[in-house]
Amino acid sequence: MTDQQQQTAPPAPPAPPTNAAEASTRLDALKADTGWRDRFLAGDGPAGKEFGELQEMIDKADPVDLAIAGVVTGGDMPDSTSKLMAETAAWLRDIGVSTDVTRETLSGREMTKQEFETVKAWKDQKMRSPEFTKRFLAGEPEEVKQMTLANIVLSSSIKAETEK
Repeated sequence: MTDQQQQTAPPAPPAPPTNAAEASTRLDALKADTGWRDRFLAGDGPAGKEFGELQEMIDKADPVDLAIAGVVTGGDMPDSTSKLMAETAAWLRDIGVSTDVTRETLSGREMTKQEFETVKAWKDQKMRSPEFTKRFLAGEPEEVKQMTLANIVLSSSIKAETEK
């Protein structure tokens, strides 16, 4: 038997991020890597360049897309709006609200007067139903989702009517 040292190739660098969520994940991983962090803080050119490219990708992203992806901007001092949007997106996802409705909600979509009136009538009717209110107050998922969606509509701005 011979003593041979097995040489293993260094791990391949990760694929470059294709969107802001991936860039944020990569940046978080780099910040946790003490070797990279030390090189960056010492003014290492490639580390600084990588940081700049990742941060630029994050900065250019739509804040709603970042929130839906769970990205909170601001680094060690998170931006409160970004944090609130990300938490709202996660909560809506947890109760079963679709990504499209979450996007509309976080974007501040205005409701038509007809949408508002229809939802208001629906909610008034449901709140008079002992069966519905009992299930809602018991935290039944479908009723909680329905009431949350109604409250989103009823707390949204109403589009100004344009004269024809």
